[in-house]
Amino acid sequence: MIRTIIIILLLLGFAAIVTQGCESHAGNISVAPKDLSQQMDVLSIYQGQMGDDIKRNDLEGAEMMLDGMDSVLHQIIATIDSHPILNKPFGYYYESKLEDPISDLKKAIRSGNQENATNKYKLLVKKCNSCHNLHDVEERAHE
Repeated sequence: MIRTIIIILLLLGFAAIVTQGCESHAGNISVAPKDLSQQMDVLSIYQGQMGDDIKRNDLEGAEMMLDGMDSVLHQIIATIDSHPILNKPFGYYYESKLEDPISDLKKAIRSGNQENATNKYKLLVKKCNSCHNLHDVEERAHE
């Protein structure tokens, strides 16, 4: 039941992100995409639930959360070319810090090995926090 509520909230949040990034052609009004910090809040929910799922050995649920998280990351890449806090486009940080750990975590989850998934999850958290450290962001990814 709680998982269903979390998934619904995440889907609503993701839908809001997508619609915020859209442009209204009827009135020729451009709506700015959600701020990076708001999208990071959505990522935080996905990541926290994923960690909880891995701890409970619910690797199917963890994979769903990882897919959702990766989808939001790609949405950020597509909608935010620059941000005052970032020195480079978000896509650079995704490719250099997150792409491989996400891929490795997905493989570990699919292998059904909870211990390996836990280790790969911790590496992903470390990579997320390394970017937060680089940009003096106080919030930390869940471990």
